[in-house]
Amino acid sequence: MPHESVVYEQPDPPTAKGRRAVDAWRRAGREAFTELGFLKTKISDIATIAGMASASFYNYYDTKEDLLLDLAAEYNSEVLKRIRRSVRTGDPQQNIGTTVENFWRLYTENQAVMHGVFQMSMIDDRFARHWYDIRERAMAGLKAEIRRAKKVSPSPTLDVDAGAMALSSMIEHFCYLWSTDHQRFVEGKSDDEAITTISDVWYRALYGVTQPS
Repeated sequence: MPHESVVYEQPDPPTAKGRRAVDAWRRAGREAFTELGFLKTKISDIATIAGMASASFYNYYDTKEDLLLDLAAEYNSEVLKRIRRSVRTGDPQQNIGTTVENFWRLYTENQAVMHGVFQMSMIDDRFARHWYDIRERAMAGLKAEIRRAKKVSPSPTLDVDAGAMALSSMIEHFCYLWSTDHQRFVEGKSDDEAITTISDVWYRALYGVTQPS
């Protein structure tokens, strides 16, 4: 059965003071999740970093999970903006490289948020639905790229839906493993090498020569 789509939206407070407070909670939440991990973070930890009373947190969020969803929605919106700006040339290899770099840099900046969403998606249906939405939006762009590639690719048998899912999963889990402990697998490799690797795999899957079926 198809899942129920959900896009979390944190309404902006009506006053400038309220908007400044939400921004402060977002910054503090991101910092706390980075330092402690989402599961270990308490609202009092976030309040300490924000320099505000814990009680004022509840003027804007009901739980730390709501704050995490807010940060994830902010991240997802920025990802889509950066990816749209990436496709500016007629060179697919350059477009893919720019897209991967934009995604990688933003994921790196927000890895604690994404790790928290990934962890919560396994135990909380709200997060699972949100995670599905993130994946579906990413796969929509990949499907469009696959359709463009199929017009010129030497491998026209690549299935659009399955190919998008495979590439999305590869990129997503690669980022997760790299940001948790990539030295365990590829000691001494830099972020630039990671970006080049993903870009090369993506490009070759769509435009490179593949083994005959």
